[in-house]
Amino acid sequence: MVKRAERNSPKPMRRHKSEPAVAPPTEGARGTAGATKRAHEPPQAGDRYQRSRVTSERPSGATRARGGPSAIVAVRQRELTPASGRKALVLNSGSSSIKFQVRQEGGKALIAGKVERIGEGEGKLTLKVGGKSFELTRPIANHEEGLRLVVDALTDPKRGAMKLEDISAVGHRVVHGGPRFKEPVRIDADVESAIAEYAKLAPLHNPPALAGISAVHKVLGELPQIAVFDTAFHATLPEEASSYALPKEWRDDGVRRYGFHGISVENATSRAATLLGRPVEQTNLIVCHLGNGASITAVEHGKSRDTSMGMTPLAGITMGTRPGDVDVGVVFHLLKQGLTIEQIERDLNTRSGLLGLSDGLSNDVRELLAAEAKGDAHAKLALEKYTEDITEQIGAFLAKLRGDVHAIVFTGGVGENSGVIRERIVAHLNAFGYSLDQKKNGGEGSLGVDDANISPARATKKVLVIRADEEGAIGEAAFRLTSAEAGAPPR
Repeated sequence: MVKRAERNSPKPMRRHKSEPAVAPPTEGARGTAGATKRAHEPPQAGDRYQRSRVTSERPSGATRARGGPSAIVAVRQRELTPASGRKALVLNSGSSSIKFQVRQEGGKALIAGKVERIGEGEGKLTLKVGGKSFELTRPIANHEEGLRLVVDALTDPKRGAMKLEDISAVGHRVVHGGPRFKEPVRIDADVESAIAEYAKLAPLHNPPALAGISAVHKVLGELPQIAVFDTAFHATLPEEASSYALPKEWRDDGVRRYGFHGISVENATSRAATLLGRPVEQTNLIVCHLGNGASITAVEHGKSRDTSMGMTPLAGITMGTRPGDVDVGVVFHLLKQGLTIEQIERDLNTRSGLLGLSDGLSNDVRELLAAEAKGDAHAKLALEKYTEDITEQIGAFLAKLRGDVHAIVFTGGVGENSGVIRERIVAHLNAFGYSLDQKKNGGEGSLGVDDANISPARATKKVLVIRADEEGAIGEAAFRLTSAEAGAPPR
């Protein structure tokens, strides 16, 4: 919340997705719907699922193991890509949702889906497998019930999706690991307690992760669970980057910059180095994770050197519903006007950013671009503020890395899918040697490839697009850790 010291730039930016503040709701965690336009389907008399929105069938009456609900998804074995090797279930739990994937070791997602509107009356489960999409709508009371629906869908014996014993581990995205967690860890009671403690630093993010962990305990028993932390990649921040200029007792109490989106940034760094043909440890990047949450990270020699987010995911650049850096005096002013801490915290997290600047129009970049094209002044202001924040933070990090940057990297829902936003940002960086090939950059929508160099053919300063794959990174961390701990008791 505190305005960043001007050692870096006229002004910084902000990272979170794993789901755009903005970002176009594409597939999985890469999309985001406008916060103000969430459509709710009418209540149904009973369970139903839809197939490609055309046909619907009744679920079978069979009841699954562990008291799960009746079968709900038609998935044929031949619709799955034949695969061998270990598989992990990857969960990204939100306050009212569970995004999930089944990952094969060393491969891509075999199955993906989402449970939405948990505790909101009429919930929905969506499953994507073998090029087909299946849906179920019904009330979903809590995360445990949501996970039971997921397990039932994955293991329906009549449809032959997969066997529960095929899952060797469950990997969880956990936003805040505090000063303690600098790498993925096997979850036990002590780790859960620490995640709960750090919920004070990420009150909107850590509690849902704990709900997901608890649900796995209840539904899947003793299956190994692995926590992968968004803050871990930023454990390499030097003290001058992680410290705030605050009293010693505050700093001793853990008040410092932690940074977020680390899972995404680490994944983007590794893949960008491969695309550039460089060893990771010899690669310097500025990674722009632009989604509903957004952050910029300076990567030096493959490690996080500085990042725009702070102690919490509120800091940095303008985001979908979060403001980025704000003078902390604003909070004092609002308290004196009679607002409560709870009201201020809610408004900073859910009513600010692009949504606030557009006067409640939308937090979705696509909708704002469409409104701007029609002459909407509020949409124009929101987008100009957004791109200005991003370019200022990039400029600050170019200075911090002394100009020795091999590529600017765009990832996340907006970063991957909005050629217009990429063009507007890079236009400010021409003086530093960065430019775009207009044909490669495209317009709005996915480039259709996972990773791409969108610079002109002979450019020495590269601009890259890297598809975010936080689920893949979490899955591989789960495989690594369970292999290393095979036969060992939980930590």
